[in-house]
Amino acid sequence: MPTTHPAPAPGCPAGGAEPRWFGDGRRVPAVARKETVVADGRSFQAVFRRCAAGGVVVSLPAVPHLMTRGATHQHARVKAIALAYGYLHELRAAGRLAPARRASPLPLAA
Repeated sequence: MPTTHPAPAPGCPAGGAEPRWFGDGRRVPAVARKETVVADGRSFQAVFRRCAAGGVVVSLPAVPHLMTRGATHQHARVKAIALAYGYLHELRAAGRLAPARRASPLPLAA
């Protein structure tokens, strides 16, 4: 008798943690990829996870309970940067964040 696995649920709850099986029985990689994204001069660690329902889910640990999903890793990265910008905008609007200090641009080599 063949082994059956739980069918993937729509979406990808908990940042891609479940379900762990694709519909054809292949196991979803549990590996999370961590990168730094920069929004408005501030750095955020982003955690990317492949989603069994398709695409990539990304969360920002510094911003609890907020995550987004993209069709590809690059798409998820762009959406993570937009998420960070939106988070900073809301903090500023609530008066809970000082303006970002911009780094001076690097001089161009002659």
